[in-house]
Amino acid sequence: MHLLDHLQHKISQRRENEYSGVYNETLNILRYIKLQNFLRKPQLQALETYIFLKEICRNRPLADVYMDSVDHKTLRKELCNADEINEMIDATDTEKLQIIRNRLEKLLWNDDYTDQVYALTMWTGKTVLMSVFMLYDMVLSHFHPDIEYFASNFLVFAPDTTIIQSLKEIKDFDCINAIPPEYHNILLQIKYHYLEDTKQKLCLSEWSNFNVIITNSQKIIIKTRKGNSENLKKSLLWDLRERQEHEVENQRLLALKRLCKLSIFVDEAHHSFGKTLEWELKKVKETINRIHENKPLVNCVNMTGTPYIEWKMIEKTVFYYGLKQWIEDWILKQVDIMEFGEVKDTEFLKLVMKEFWEQCGDYEVEWKKAKIAIYTWSI
Repeated sequence: MHLLDHLQHKISQRRENEYSGVYNETLNILRYIKLQNFLRKPQLQALETYIFLKEICRNRPLADVYMDSVDHKTLRKELCNADEINEMIDATDTEKLQIIRNRLEKLLWNDDYTDQVYALTMWTGKTVLMSVFMLYDMVLSHFHPDIEYFASNFLVFAPDTTIIQSLKEIKDFDCINAIPPEYHNILLQIKYHYLEDTKQKLCLSEWSNFNVIITNSQKIIIKTRKGNSENLKKSLLWDLRERQEHEVENQRLLALKRLCKLSIFVDEAHHSFGKTLEWELKKVKETINRIHENKPLVNCVNMTGTPYIEWKMIEKTVFYYGLKQWIEDWILKQVDIMEFGEVKDTEFLKLVMKEFWEQCGDYEVEWKKAKIAIYTWSI
């Protein structure tokens, strides 16, 4: 949390200085967004974070960003355990920095590419935010094609087919809400690929640009052959040179590995980071790393509303806007606690629905009707 607060303080300073150091097109986009007043406060702040890390910090891995921008004494205090602090007592300044860096890299998974988590609570518009990130990148990559940290191709991982349906909002997003009209002709080149069917092929050339590919991880993920290894070796189809460690890369993965300037977005990313989903974490991460090894990724952006593993915030979190802030900013209702004796009862549900309808039946926010969500333990 300390590193996150420090990062946001740096971004706040840039905001006060009217985003000094960014490209003219970026400045134009930010001014236009504020004029349109379409993005909500947390969406705009998340975009400012994305731009700061990309343009001011040159899209470097988070370990590099923190080593350069945070006081090393603070890093030592926040990151190092007792053994590491004792090891520093007789160490030289260079050795101390290396101990801190090793600790930081371990904490951030030793990635050699930019991998960030943006944590925004429910209803803050994460899908719209992903769209704005991509459109911003496309505009900047058009005007600055030689700058490696502006992406021109995008892969969006969704955890299941239900989420894929909701991500169709990316294609439907009206760019006039966030991108100045003078850049709209650039965005006419965008090609959307929704991979819902396992039989759908992904045909992309190496030099293809402005592709947005949306799929769940199971449609792309590296798969392992099943069956007895001896039988596999005897199979006429078995080729040890092409199928090392029994892995089969499907056609879609091969197509993605050919793309240049690719950025990966992981929606509902807590599914990938969660401790109970170690297999999925390993495979999703392995797939992303495999693509990166073939052609370096521009970055990996993880979106989630719950950036926690066992009550600890995921260390890669660079922006956080929680439910408490959402309520304090008077966007969501203030919580009013009421006690009921027996909630596993039809009468309880009737009372809740009656009160909701009386208070919120005709209530609208941003031209949308109020909604009620009912969570059940076993259904």
